[in-house]
Amino acid sequence: MANPYTADALLLPALKRRGMLPNTSETLADADYYALANDEIQSYIVPILLKAREEHLIQTHDIALVSGTDTYALPYRAAGGKVRDVWLSTRAEGGFKQMQRIEPERVGDYASSGSPSGFRFEGNNLIVVPAPGPAGGTVRIKYHAMPNRLVAVSACAVVSSYVTATKTITTVATVPSTFGATVSLDIVRGKPGFDSLAQDNVAVSAATTSIVMTDALSAQILGGTASTGDYVCLSGESPIPQIPLSLHPLLAQRVVYRSLEAIGDPKAAGALASCQELERLSLTLLSPRSDGNSRAVVNRYGPGFRHNWRFR
Repeated sequence: MANPYTADALLLPALKRRGMLPNTSETLADADYYALANDEIQSYIVPILLKAREEHLIQTHDIALVSGTDTYALPYRAAGGKVRDVWLSTRAEGGFKQMQRIEPERVGDYASSGSPSGFRFEGNNLIVVPAPGPAGGTVRIKYHAMPNRLVAVSACAVVSSYVTATKTITTVATVPSTFGATVSLDIVRGKPGFDSLAQDNVAVSAATTSIVMTDALSAQILGGTASTGDYVCLSGESPIPQIPLSLHPLLAQRVVYRSLEAIGDPKAAGALASCQELERLSLTLLSPRSDGNSRAVVNRYGPGFRHNWRFR
């Protein structure tokens, strides 16, 4: 049975049904719908998830500090090149403590090297302040990850089984021709919420119905074990929109609106009104994520809190 959550099974039929879009040479091709969907995920759906402020799309990236090196690249999958927060663990203190952001004008207030206590941004890099000394440590970046780019199911391989000891994935059908040795792959869960079980895992080999991975899945960013029905894809790709299932109808409607707008169909105005209504309804499902527990907002820099409370 085909996975009902893939773009092939859910998005394309839904948008053609919603917009009454005919299958003719005068309308957009499936490749165009995928392109529109990817544009809408980046420019419309992800901002909605960030606006909800309920920790959707959060991933963690750990960086081992190198003595004397203060500049480290931000995770390339971070939406908007921004971070949720930054934490530090040192060998001396253990555990993770939240780091505070330091404006460039204040860098001179800190020593040139030692145990880092803050960070700043410079382009697409994170600069730890001060530069780490010989003690080293680990910086943990939490960030909102941009969902993988939507592709057809035919561009991916469906997992049949996974053997941890040999790091071998057996697939339901022949692997795509784009797979091969040294190719970076992602593994996407086939069930809601469509997490990435592995990211940028390089294949040792990929042929027929077998893929041997460089790293075990448990060593990947999000951990986990591949199971029947999950998908192996080229890095940064997915056959399923990696957003909450409640937002799939809104994504389809946004693609309908953009498609009708592209071909100059007067029904575009009505499709836009439907988008606005679906967005309103979707937000009620996204937030709050815990109905029985309200969130307490604390100003840790207000009266009663010391500015360096995290490090004392």
